[in-house]
Amino acid sequence: RVRPKADAKVLLAARHFAVDVRQWDDSKEGCRDDRFDNHHIFTPGEAAPLLVLGRHGRGRATAFTSDVAPHWVGGLVDWGPDRVKAQAPGANDIEVGSHYVELFTRIVRWTMGESP
Repeated sequence: RVRPKADAKVLLAARHFAVDVRQWDDSKEGCRDDRFDNHHIFTPGEAAPLLVLGRHGRGRATAFTSDVAPHWVGGLVDWGPDRVKAQAPGANDIEVGSHYVELFTRIVRWTMGESP
């Protein structure tokens, strides 16, 4: 778990949800869709910081608490109207959304002390 310092700014958070799958109870009146045998109950939990900005000494600090690859960050990698291809040495190439690239470009530049 990540706990930002008191003077840090949480720009983005992810909410945890518990999901309970239950069988439909045909004895009760209500809305039922016969295409599905189960229904899902989502219970919101705590919000976890995903993007945090702060300071350390005289510098700036940034924490992004997810993997940047699609298997953890999900659909956020598709954010943006244009597609951008990237490839790390020895890795497969990936394709992400242009706004996703812009997000990380701005994070790095802000952390380095550049103006927005």
